[in-house]
Amino acid sequence: SLVDKLAQAAGTFVCLDRDSQGIAAAPGHDPEIRLACDSPVLVACTSGSAGEPKVVLCRHESLNNMIQWTLRDLEVSAGDRATWMSSPGYGISQMEWWPYLAGGAAIHVADADTVGSPERVRDWLVDNAITHTLLVTPLAVRLWALAWPEHAPLRIMQVAGERLREWPPDHLPFEVV
Repeated sequence: SLVDKLAQAAGTFVCLDRDSQGIAAAPGHDPEIRLACDSPVLVACTSGSAGEPKVVLCRHESLNNMIQWTLRDLEVSAGDRATWMSSPGYGISQMEWWPYLAGGAAIHVADADTVGSPERVRDWLVDNAITHTLLVTPLAVRLWALAWPEHAPLRIMQVAGERLREWPPDHLPFEVV
């Protein structure tokens, strides 16, 4: 089972269902857990390129590197406003909102109706003064084709997923990464 496989990883593995009594009996203070660079931080489940589902164990070091890169290169600060538009179970969440939380930015969660329309996404980004967003390639390309306010608050649009087959137009009021 997945629980058995994860329990074999380095460090202590806690299963909320299986270990609920032990969790309830634990002291209320910080347990002062020591983490190593290769300690597991999350499990990402993918459909797999060959159609077979895969489970990938992500490590603290790789997540920390991605967070530090995002904060530094995308100039994230506590006053920024980022988005969460992917499904909660989608593996891109660690790129989409974790770095922004680490940098003190606010996370805005789009509802399904908004995400279903490029026009509604654009309007939602502008109305909520979003400064950073991460979008899957097909949605990003559709947003590029729309008219944008000259002074939109959006500074960075990250694009992830499928390979880009076209470049964004030069006149966009934000940077595409």
